[in-house]
Amino acid sequence: MSSPGNEVRIAVMGVTGSGKTTFINCASESDLLVGKGLESCTVDVQMSKPFYLDQRMVTLIDTPGFDDTNRKERDILTHISAYLANTYEQGVKLTGIIYMHRISDTRMTGTSRRNFRLFRELCGKDAFKNILIVTNMGKDDELEACNERERELATDDKYYKPMLDGGARMVRHNGTPDSAKAIISQLINKGEVTLVGQREIVDEHKEFSGTTVGKELTRVLKEQAEEYDTELRELRAGLEDSACDKDEQQRRVGQDDLEKKREEIESIKSRIENMEQTFRTEKERLLAIIAAMEAEKLMHVEHIRVLEEQQKARLEQEKEERLLFQQQIFSAMQESSWMTETPLIVQRGEPTTPVYEKRFMFGEELRRERTRRQVEEALWWGQTLLQVRKWAAEMFIQAYEELVCTMLAIRKARMAKRLRKVTEALERLQAEVNRQKEEIEQLVKRKDQTEEEELRRERERRIGLEQARKSGALEGSARIRTGIWIFHTLTAMMTVVLIIWS
Repeated sequence: MSSPGNEVRIAVMGVTGSGKTTFINCASESDLLVGKGLESCTVDVQMSKPFYLDQRMVTLIDTPGFDDTNRKERDILTHISAYLANTYEQGVKLTGIIYMHRISDTRMTGTSRRNFRLFRELCGKDAFKNILIVTNMGKDDELEACNERERELATDDKYYKPMLDGGARMVRHNGTPDSAKAIISQLINKGEVTLVGQREIVDEHKEFSGTTVGKELTRVLKEQAEEYDTELRELRAGLEDSACDKDEQQRRVGQDDLEKKREEIESIKSRIENMEQTFRTEKERLLAIIAAMEAEKLMHVEHIRVLEEQQKARLEQEKEERLLFQQQIFSAMQESSWMTETPLIVQRGEPTTPVYEKRFMFGEELRRERTRRQVEEALWWGQTLLQVRKWAAEMFIQAYEELVCTMLAIRKARMAKRLRKVTEALERLQAEVNRQKEEIEQLVKRKDQTEEEELRRERERRIGLEQARKSGALEGSARIRTGIWIFHTLTAMMTVVLIIWS
């Protein structure tokens, strides 16, 4: 077996649904959760159980898939980069990287090519010789089509040819544990490698946005923003045409699409601006997760060491008991009263050790045959007893292993549950902070509107007063003339009434 210093770590990457976790479970007999259907399952980086292969202790690292169903490329890439930076700072290097490709896909989409470019910039050309591109999920009835797709991927500059020319290799996985271990065995004897992303962040102290992969990610996001902006202009033109045609339903659908594209553009701009802060936050968050994974890994390694020591002690004990049993038989045979001149040769020893011989003298042929049968029966019973004890010890060790694995699984589930609770509490706290922030902004906005309304009314009141002052004199003279006219009219009417009355 290997020593802890002889450890090999291999990262497994690829798009969501390419079979990364299934490959790891197949090779290491781990029980990592595998996604079902179209939804991705791996959220954070996780490690397999350590296992021995070709006298080396191997640990496989499962990573979240590119083109995740719930997360953006920036989030996935910053998560993986933060994990690699943290482990490199702790003195841990990778021996190899496996990139999983689902060969059952009839074509490689633009998103898949973009994700592979990001993966290539993350690794760097110096690491190409430590990379295996593994094709899997091929169907037996489509073997010729799968071979043709592999040839196209290996010979087209748009796909994997540049990496293969740089020293990477492409192999096929048929879904069996032997196939998975054979693939891993091609990497375990290679030297450790430092990825360009690790070197730029840790050794050269660059900001994430200034690394090669960060620049490529920024360029990809800007391309997406330009594509969305083009689509936005087309939607606006279509919306104007719908308004001219008075198609209300089509206009409403176009308006919804317009809002979605505008939100996507704003989201991309926000991701570009907050890239560095997101990387730092993810890097700090992963420290606790990495510590927990390393602690769990050490428990597995200690468990393996204990089992090795128990097995070694059991073999030594069985060997000593076998020798002691044979010595007791030989002593009993030597002390028997009917031993005489005829020799009996008894052999003992292990297949890998020299064979020892002892000679015993017997008398008559009948006694010799009877004694031989007694010795064979005694040896048979002794071997049967040893086999029963060996079986009982193996059953005990198996039960102990199952108990330890169950305890580890329970502990892991508890830690995951606590982590989910803490994450949910943080999300609720963040939501409450955002809600209070929105309420404060609304109050401030209402206050500003109220102040503006009061100022507007004050200005109108002042303007009215000023106009009243200016027009006050004219209004007074008009009122006097009107009063005089009313007085003369009333006087004339009263005169007429008196005349008529008299």
